[in-house]
Amino acid sequence: PRLEVRVKNVNLPDGTVLFVGLGCEYHSCLDYRKVGTFALSGRQGSFTGSLQIEVGRQTSIIVSTADGTVRLSNSEPMNP
Repeated sequence: PRLEVRVKNVNLPDGTVLFVGLGCEYHSCLDYRKVGTFALSGRQGSFTGSLQIEVGRQTSIIVSTADGTVRLSNSEPMNP
């Protein structure tokens, strides 16, 4: 499977590296697996990559800074 993450209008400086992580399906968890990184440029950035794990409709995805601060997450389940 492939994962695409795009962010824009981010209030962080250019060059800031953001980490993309995948969490657990069907419940909240604190153990996210890092799947990639990207750097901001012009208040935006994107990540596209192949995943070695299955991702379900309920899998949580986060974008965080190097210090672990979550900047974006889909904490709510996605409905069909």
